[in-house]
Amino acid sequence: MLQIRKQRWSFRIREGVTVCVDEVDRLGTFVEVEILDHEVYDRDSQLRDEVEWIARSVGRPPKLIELAYDRMLLMQESSP
Repeated sequence: MLQIRKQRWSFRIREGVTVCVDEVDRLGTFVEVEILDHEVYDRDSQLRDEVEWIARSVGRPPKLIELAYDRMLLMQESSP
């Protein structure tokens, strides 16, 4: 059985926008942005700048990752 160990910090940066920073054992640091209204994100350059600043502040340039942590760990363990 694969066990995912992580610490999570959540920040609500404005109405409808939550940012989570996850520190995942053996994988590193990830920033998850939950935006309830994507149209707001598309037209709000200040919000995009805030999200990018948060990602960079934990040492990660913005990059979309759609895999779950357990899947990433399994792929990491199976690669030579």
